[in-house]
Parts: sequence; structure tokens; C-alpha cells
Amino acid sequence: MKEDELVRLEAGIKNNSKIMLLGRKTDPAQDECLKKLDDISESTNTIERKIKKIEQELEGIEKENFGCIKLSFEASTLMTQQLL
Repeated sequence: MKEDELVRLEAGIKNNSKIMLLGRKTDPAQDECLKKLDDISESTNTIERKIKKIEQELEGIEKENFGCIKLSFEASTLMTQQLL
């Protein structure tokens, strides 16, 4: 059993039990931590799109079977620069 489940079971909370949460609701627009998380999420999504684009280009290079190693190296260098 997980530690969280053990505590939950010891407290007598069963599946489909209703519980009351105490605290205040946070406004995402005013919470700086949430803003930072949103910025990080946006930047990771941007990086993910760039990586997918590079993967597609690499698949194209792989399908074309570039015979020249120099051209393959130049293409991979350009794609690395796109990522940065």
C-alpha cells in the first residue's frame, strides 16, 4: 500500500466518501507561482513543437538516404540551430 492510502484508510475515509476542504480559492491571474508555471508550460510547448519539426526533417533525410555524410552533417547542424 502507498503511504497516502494508509493514512486515508486510518482516517476512515472510504471510496465515494465526501470530504470538506478548508482554505481559500486562488486567483490564477494574481498568483505569481501559477504565472511562472504557465510561462514554463508555454516554453516547453514551444520547444516540443520545434523538436517535432526537427524529427520530421530527420525522417525526411533518413528517407532520402543522403549518400553524402557532409550534407547530412550540415542538415543536422541547421536543425540543431533551429532548436536553440
